[in-house]
Amino acid sequence: MIKQKIHRVAKTQIKFDKFKTLRVGTNAEYPPFEFIDENRNITGFDMELARELATRVGVELDILNMSFDGLIPALKSGKIDVAISAMSATEKRKKVVAFIHAII
Repeated sequence: MIKQKIHRVAKTQIKFDKFKTLRVGTNAEYPPFEFIDENRNITGFDMELARELATRVGVELDILNMSFDGLIPALKSGKIDVAISAMSATEKRKKVVAFIHAII
């Protein structure tokens, strides 16, 4: 089911044809969704989702770990292309960035 939803998101929400590398911002402090494992790799459910998405659309993936408060400014400045980090779609946030429907 998750893979079906990834495919739907990839086809309808983001225009990937302009990307060679998808830059994903996260705050890897929220296990099991995103965290740094014992080998210092950023992993978790959301990061596996990002990896699968990049694979399906044929782009490289660059995961950037940053402070949670820095995610929206990084999106607005173009430092990252998307933020994947268990972020709630509050009314205040919706005014400055676009959200997709929840994956789960």
